[in-house]
Amino acid sequence: MTSNDLAERTTPHESPTLEEQRAAHETQKKALKVIPYFLGLGWLLMVPISYFIIAPAIVEGFEWQLLVAAGVTIATGVADFTFYKLFANTVEAQAQHLEQQSSEVQQAPTEFAKILG
Repeated sequence: MTSNDLAERTTPHESPTLEEQRAAHETQKKALKVIPYFLGLGWLLMVPISYFIIAPAIVEGFEWQLLVAAGVTIATGVADFTFYKLFANTVEAQAQHLEQQSSEVQQAPTEFAKILG
C-alpha cells in the first residue's frame, strides 16, 4: 500500500453519501430498539453491586448501606434514562436531516431543468 492509496482512503473533506447516512441511521434505529434492554439489565445488576460493593466501602451500618445503595441505583437509573432520551432525540434529528437532504436532492434536477429550459 502506497502513501497515495492511504491518502485516497482518508480524505477528510469527503462527506458520507446519502446512502451511507441512511444505512448509519438504520443501524442507529436498530440500536435504539435494543438499548433499553441493556440499560435495564445494567440497572438491575447495579442493585446488588451497589449494596454489596459500593455501600460497604462508603458507610457502615445497615440503614446507611441501604440508603447509599438506593441512591446509587436511582442515580444510575436517571443516568440511563437521560442517555436513552438523548440518543433517541439524536436519532430523530438525524432522520429529519436525512429527509430534508433527500428532498433537496430530488428537487435539484427539477430546478436545474428549469434553468436550462
